[in-house]
Amino acid sequence: GTTGIAYDEAAVERLLGRVPEPSLDLLFDPAVARRIAPCGIGWLDGGGWVPTNLALLALGRDPSTARVEDLDAVEALFRRVRPTVRMIDSTAVEARLAAGDLCLTMGPNGDLLRVVDAARRARPESRLRYAVPAEGGLLWVDVLVIPRGAPHPDAAYRFLDHLLEPEVAAEITDASRYASANRAADPY
Repeated sequence: GTTGIAYDEAAVERLLGRVPEPSLDLLFDPAVARRIAPCGIGWLDGGGWVPTNLALLALGRDPSTARVEDLDAVEALFRRVRPTVRMIDSTAVEARLAAGDLCLTMGPNGDLLRVVDAARRARPESRLRYAVPAEGGLLWVDVLVIPRGAPHPDAAYRFLDHLLEPEVAAEITDASRYASANRAADPY
């Protein structure tokens, strides 16, 4: 998956006076975020991995390094933009974006793309967008493993084989909006 931003392009355009570029400036440039704040900015609070790593990218730093001075810079950035954030939550941000209570948030692509899809089904004219920001985003992979000593490894292998069937992998991707590593699923 990827981690990026979702925003109501029409609402943000009204506030900025221009079509917004998919940029971390929308969240982390205090001057830009202040202009967007009236329509609602939401952040995830899921352990900090999303906001912290996106803030590192906004600062031009590498999120794959662990440097104390980077964390000091992130904290300073958070303090500058915190007054613009309406909601910090890991369970309701997507619903509030869908309801129009927020016009900008961050998060994993699947969660946000499901909101974008639902908005377009409800209102075909919707301009809700998901994007990996111009500065970059996070790329991540979920994995399934069979622990050593699992009581039913044959059943686990059969389950994994089932998930790897192209049609099944495609159904999972269509429902979750997270990519499949199974190229054979692409046609489905």
